Amino acid sequence: MIANSVALSTMERRREIAIMKSVGLQRERVLAMLLLENGVLGLIGGLIGVGIGLVALVMLTAAVGLAGVVPYGSALLLMGLCILVALVAATTTAWGASGEKPLNVLRYE
Repeated sequence: MIANSVALSTMERRREIAIMKSVGLQRERVLAMLLLENGVLGLIGGLIGVGIGLVALVMLTAAVGLAGVVPYGSALLLMGLCILVALVAATTTAWGASGEKPLNVLRYE
């Protein structure tokens, strides 16, 4: 779900990317901005998703009486995976959009 939202938002922002490039930003700078933005999006999505799951697991283990069996290491691994998925999706979609010439994107605006 994170990859889908990142890919769609990047593809919808092709006009914005073209404007940034026509103003004078280099391709690498545009890619860095998009990766930073989508990395934060993956972090927030991971915090929400993994956080809700972790809180639910803590509540269930407390209700059953199995205190201390919550896998915090796995939760951190899942957080890293969320960020990685967001960055890979952003890289694959933004690479083509940032490499396109601004004239081609802005021609029909």
